[in-house]
Amino acid sequence: MSIMKRLSTCLLLLIHLLPVLAQTKRERYVDSLKLALIQSTPTENLEQYARLAEQYRNMSLDSADKYAHLGEELAYRLKNDEKLIQFYDLLGQIHHLKGQYLISTKYFNDGLEKAIQSENTKMTVFLKNSVGISLMTVGANQRALALFQDAQKGFAEMEMVQPEVSALLNMGVIYVKEKDTDRAISVYRQALDKSREIDKQRLVNRALTKLGNIFEELEIYDSATVYYQNALGVALESAYQTQIITNYNDLAGLETLKGNYEQAAVLYQLALETTDPQKDLSLIQYIKEGQGNLARARRNSAEAIRLYLESLSIAQSLRSDSRVMEMHKKLSEYYKEIGNPSQALFHFEGYNELKEQFLADENNRRVDEMEARHLLDQKEKQIHELENEKEARRMVNYGLGMIVFLVLMVLLVLYNRYRIKKRTSKALEEYNQKIKLQNKLLENQRSALDEQNEKLRRANSDLEQFVYIASHDLREPLRTINSYIGLLKMRYRDKLDSPAHDFIDFASEGVERLDSLLIDLLEYSRIGHTGVHHVAVNLNQVLQKVLHGLDKQIEETGTTITLPELPTLPGFATELLILFQNIISNAIKFGKSDTNPKIIINSKKEDGFWIISIQDNGIGMDQIYHEKVFAIFQRLNVREKYTGTGIGLAICKRIVENHKGEIWFESKLDKGTTFFIKLPAL
Repeated sequence: MSIMKRLSTCLLLLIHLLPVLAQTKRERYVDSLKLALIQSTPTENLEQYARLAEQYRNMSLDSADKYAHLGEELAYRLKNDEKLIQFYDLLGQIHHLKGQYLISTKYFNDGLEKAIQSENTKMTVFLKNSVGISLMTVGANQRALALFQDAQKGFAEMEMVQPEVSALLNMGVIYVKEKDTDRAISVYRQALDKSREIDKQRLVNRALTKLGNIFEELEIYDSATVYYQNALGVALESAYQTQIITNYNDLAGLETLKGNYEQAAVLYQLALETTDPQKDLSLIQYIKEGQGNLARARRNSAEAIRLYLESLSIAQSLRSDSRVMEMHKKLSEYYKEIGNPSQALFHFEGYNELKEQFLADENNRRVDEMEARHLLDQKEKQIHELENEKEARRMVNYGLGMIVFLVLMVLLVLYNRYRIKKRTSKALEEYNQKIKLQNKLLENQRSALDEQNEKLRRANSDLEQFVYIASHDLREPLRTINSYIGLLKMRYRDKLDSPAHDFIDFASEGVERLDSLLIDLLEYSRIGHTGVHHVAVNLNQVLQKVLHGLDKQIEETGTTITLPELPTLPGFATELLILFQNIISNAIKFGKSDTNPKIIINSKKEDGFWIISIQDNGIGMDQIYHEKVFAIFQRLNVREKYTGTGIGLAICKRIVENHKGEIWFESKLDKGTTFFIKLPAL
């Protein structure tokens, strides 16, 4: 236990030290960039200014603004459009972080206009994403969404996965604002998959957290818990302190909603232990509010009020009017809930005072938004005109190219006509010679085909003769042999010993099996040679005839058969009777010794076919014999226990194929077998 406690302490210490170490490393890097400015050429200084602005963006927005402006002026003097576009983008980001949305919008649109003029596809895509962020900030959600979608498509075409993920996350924010949760979940999952592909753990954490937020709002708490826990695992593995605190806080709030108060308390405590009291006050304020919600859920009013007041005090120290107003409102509602009207009124007045101030600020903000939208409209019109102009130039170039191509094609056609005309007479002569040769070849092929047809007719005649011999001549000697074996057994019964009687029985059984085999071979060879066309066959009548023929076998084995109303379909009635008789007979024959056979027959229509299923509760067979059982003379069971020639299922397969259908089975040992017969419908 003490080892785990030490490890936990070391992890928390490392989490606190990482930002300090990172800050020190960043400051050293910034100093090296400033030193390089003195020693570099103007062109090299463009890169140094850009790097300084990017570094200061996370340290001091005013310093970032200063170096971005210096870079912008230098890029303008050097007429370096690519760098000028980059500094416009940087300035837009910096002023957006400052909350100066009008200025931010101006820089983003200037950059986009310059990128289109310079035909800089990469920066055009980046700035469309940035302009989308500006539009989203001032509430123009649909226009922002269109830009994010364009940006995402452009990043995908350039195979720039990380900015593509950012565009997807921005699209998700719009969908959440528009209450389109299905699309929000879809794009967040897409962003998550792509973040994992490129192993960007911070983006993975963001996507997981966003998904957790949505499922929590939908009150699908199990899914929300999984996403929050996965996000926390990524944050802990990568030591992202802010994300660790946020994920602990999210999980704690979720456990409070689920009623797991002890688990919620532990998570809130872990979140607090991870914070830096000097730097993470805004996060601590949220945690205190969450702990207050937990105490409120536990009906501990004194503790809830104490924590709410702490949260209010921190919000006041941060001068966050929106958070102060929110906490006054929450305290007013809670005091009213627990029956303390004086304190409820006090906090309501605090809330109301800030709300009036907020409404005044909101009016000013709306004026700014209207100005921003007006500016956006103007810039969008200019950008649209630029894109139209670019498209017009492209179409003109395309038209000129087509004219040149058509002229070349006309010249090529004329030249080809000249060559064709020159070679026509020779080609016609050669063609006539080929026609004569082909006619001769066709005549030879026709003679060969007639000869083959004659051979086929003779082969068919021979086959019919063989069938006749198999059905009459070959069986006749067998009947004679069997008769004499019977006479031998009858006349010399008393003169022969027991082994001799066994030998006579073996010989008799062999003759009977050979006779059955010849009968089955005859039946197999006749399939498809009936000489009649398909007619409408009522399967109900066919099955009744089958069951009538199997009456004795059904009665002796105690078989029960469930037979529904079956369809009428095109086929040969005799062949279909043989088909179902073989399968039902097998289902009875291969039943379990300790269980009465049970057969269930069903049918369903699917895509112009009827599928008839015949299910039994017999001994079953392994699925690996799927092809083997339909081959001729194949037996899977010993002859001493189960009679048969091994041709029955081969006959079934041939009948089904003759009906342009399919046959297959599903089976498990000792679980029974289901045969499926697929036949064309009327």
